[in-house]
Amino acid sequence: MTFFVVVHVVAAFMFFISFPQDQSQEQEIALPGGFDDLPAEESALPGGFDDLPAEETALPGGFDDLAADVFNMPAADKAPNASELFSVKLTRQKVPINSDEGLEYHKSAYFGELTVGDPPVTFTVVFDTGSGHLILPSTYCHSDTCRVHTRYRRSQSRTAKDIDYDGTLVEPGQPRDQITISFGTGEATGVFVEDVVCLGEDKDLKRALDSEVEDEEEDSDSDSNGLSDGCVKLRMIAATDMSEDPFKSFNFDGVLGLGLDGLSQASEFNFLNVMAASEHRQSGTAPQTFSVFLGDSEAEDSEISFGGWKQEHLAGNLGWNKVVMPEEGHWMIQIDSLTVAGERLKFCDDGQCRAVVDTGTSLLAVPTAIFPELYELLKHSAHRSGECGVAGIGYDLNIQLENFTVSLGPKDYARPEERESGFDQPWQEVLNKPAFDPNVRIRHDVMCKPMLMSMDLPVPLGPKLFILGEPVLRKYYTVYDGREKRVGFGRAIHGSNFEDVDDSHEDDPDPSLKSGSKIPIWRDSLIQTDAKMNPKTAYCPSMIQNSMSTTKSGLGF
Repeated sequence: MTFFVVVHVVAAFMFFISFPQDQSQEQEIALPGGFDDLPAEESALPGGFDDLPAEETALPGGFDDLAADVFNMPAADKAPNASELFSVKLTRQKVPINSDEGLEYHKSAYFGELTVGDPPVTFTVVFDTGSGHLILPSTYCHSDTCRVHTRYRRSQSRTAKDIDYDGTLVEPGQPRDQITISFGTGEATGVFVEDVVCLGEDKDLKRALDSEVEDEEEDSDSDSNGLSDGCVKLRMIAATDMSEDPFKSFNFDGVLGLGLDGLSQASEFNFLNVMAASEHRQSGTAPQTFSVFLGDSEAEDSEISFGGWKQEHLAGNLGWNKVVMPEEGHWMIQIDSLTVAGERLKFCDDGQCRAVVDTGTSLLAVPTAIFPELYELLKHSAHRSGECGVAGIGYDLNIQLENFTVSLGPKDYARPEERESGFDQPWQEVLNKPAFDPNVRIRHDVMCKPMLMSMDLPVPLGPKLFILGEPVLRKYYTVYDGREKRVGFGRAIHGSNFEDVDDSHEDDPDPSLKSGSKIPIWRDSLIQTDAKMNPKTAYCPSMIQNSMSTTKSGLGF
């Protein structure tokens, strides 16, 4: 506070002694006995500013050296150098499914590669913010579900160790701990193994791994300094059984959980924690931070980056939102309000609405209590071209977070679907088809249906929990900071951001709902939580982890 008083006094004094230079106003502002009655040499202040070197008259440090919070302005986080990050390319797979009405839909998943063991074997995994373990099918599992994937063979890895959940070594043939991870639809059971896990494609790790094995022979307490960048020793789950739904239908082999501590059996199973403790092998300036970019077309690459985020994917600055109840393990943030078309809904006025940001869910999941209201508010007739997302047609859904507003338009949340004509014969529909009107922008035989998923979760996560899945993650670049327990949002830069929508067709063509670009897309949810879904009515089954139980198996593996 003293600093600002000095600044103001000095500034005011300098202004006063310079102002009388205007001779035309000298008589009006002269003060009796002021400086004007003194000779010039006497009016000079002894030791004044004129006698000081320029560098001594400057205020120490100036305003540029002051922290941003002195002015109550939040400092923008600076993205690290992109070359310092460790990025993994994500591949999108779409799997066709058929609904009860005979319509064909798709569920999709994004997955990338990592290697496990020595010699390194490449596996494809979903990088899932909604769970807390690395789960891979193993040769202990003999079901068809496991056999269609690359299976982890513990006996062929020189760096593998059979362990119990607390890291205790298990001798061959001895009983060992096993765990069952239950999801909303499906589950996986397995035993615990520790091995070397490396991000990215198959690498030449032989020299580093050979060095590590030699070191361990000399010193069993080796800290694995020989491992390459992006590699860690991680406790994982080698699956002995995996349910057919949803593991069999997708190409990915397993799941790498990127949740917080609360979703992991122990800290040594948590990938972010292990990477943070191994900073000499971690790229980037923030070892507990990663970012997710999902392309909005097949021509645009998707990726997950560890060690920070890339400014090239981000339009502007990030809006950070703190994680609530981090002990639960989810990237869960507060929702302040919901609005549709500018009208505030009362559902979140009690302050109990929260959202989990989940890379393993394809849709926007909402509590059952608000599903009917949101569905009716957001559904609308399609543009005359049969497309959803044309400017001026349909309403925006705004989700107000702590320091960011997620805004989803019809292009983000809706897909076109033909309405039933109500006619028994095709010729009746043809005869009753209205004439084309160039002044009408919508058509009533095609509806834009909101792709929402209803989900109810128990306390403490629910009952008013939303899941921000693929529609949000594709439109916004998301950053996950495990150290500060916060999630950052910023508008993602896509190639389509610079393309204008042309709504000037004289006669737009009729829609072809067989086109791949117009088929609704569905995907299994991989968020680990207590969700209870009815698989008979859900097009998008939930793989949310709802329990984690450890038992001692009498069988030796």
